[in-house]
Amino acid sequence: MNTHRARPRGITLAEAIFSGAILSITIIGLFQTLNFGYGVAVKAAEETTCEARCVRQLEDMDALSYEEVTQARFPPQCVVNTQGTETVVVWAMTTTVVEVMSPAMHKRININATWRKGAQQRSARYVFLKAP
Repeated sequence: MNTHRARPRGITLAEAIFSGAILSITIIGLFQTLNFGYGVAVKAAEETTCEARCVRQLEDMDALSYEEVTQARFPPQCVVNTQGTETVVVWAMTTTVVEVMSPAMHKRININATWRKGAQQRSARYVFLKAP
């Protein structure tokens, strides 16, 4: 007589539910990680673009003579996005030129850049000194 019982094959319902839950958590975590990484990459790209615009403006000022560097020569720059009746500033840059006499005569140039993505607004400030 054979007293060995045959083992049931397959998995139980509890095992299937538990495995599905682990798989779901893993997939959700993977998508959240990818989404976060994409957001960081987009912010870094915007910051790099802003920095490149400011550096280009600084290089333009550096190429000019001391007398040619005036605030009127570098008017505010702005990029806007209009959707319906709403106007949103996407990117803006203002340049301020101040002549300073102490300790030696020079011009202090401030470049303030602001950019926006959705509800987040970021800004950067660059300072450049130009001597005669």
